[in-house]
Amino acid sequence: MSEEEHILIDSFLNSELTQNEQKLFLKRMEQSAEFNEHVNFEKQLRETLNINDWSFAHNIEHTEVKTYVELFSSSKTKALESTLEKIMQDKEIPTKRNFYPWYGIAALLVLSLSVFSIFNTGSSTQELYAQFYNPSELPSLIVRGALDEDNYNKVQQLFEEENFTETILFTEELLATTSKNRATLMLFQGISFTETKQYSNAIETYNNLIESNLLDAEKGYWFKALTYLKSEDTQKAKNTLRSIIQNNFYNHVKAKELLDKL
Repeated sequence: MSEEEHILIDSFLNSELTQNEQKLFLKRMEQSAEFNEHVNFEKQLRETLNINDWSFAHNIEHTEVKTYVELFSSSKTKALESTLEKIMQDKEIPTKRNFYPWYGIAALLVLSLSVFSIFNTGSSTQELYAQFYNPSELPSLIVRGALDEDNYNKVQQLFEEENFTETILFTEELLATTSKNRATLMLFQGISFTETKQYSNAIETYNNLIESNLLDAEKGYWFKALTYLKSEDTQKAKNTLRSIIQNNFYNHVKAKELLDKL
């Protein structure tokens, strides 16, 4: 992937794109599986490293470096430690031009986590979540001509901006007052709970969707499995994926692929 594409993804994740640019970006994610995977991977790198403001990561403390170092004991890890500490001491502030070195360091760190079996599964559950979670496959909430059009459009905007806390508040209000687009509202709400690590609330939301008679009710199983995956409850993720496969529910082919990787 080119440097321009890295910068574009970086701008998207930092909410720096215009509304029109964001629409084109989301359309490209929907049309290109490879591009979508790159976006989700870079998003997961941020979460894994707990770095706010990826392009200008100047708030990293030595304590974070030490925390990662405690996870490893090999000579390769000590070399990584030395490299990271040197960068911290230099207090270099990365910009668009030197994006690649920082991206490489982040990728190296995540790779090290995987190689040294920090996670208890064969592959990182977080990496698998980033690979299989695809927001572009969700139905749109944008409506025209409805009395509460602005509320639906606001939820769509908040969700696309990854303002998940506000998304939860708006979906709760709409679900309490409307009978339209309830399945999509519940999906947006469940994902927002998952992304804010409110896993039990996410599971409850998906269970409510599954138990409803809504057209998209079975989608609840897929996103429920992804929530178990992100919360690293691998056994429950596997059980849910098996149910999807056995009943030919939504995304049963992807469920088989994901189960094979767990």
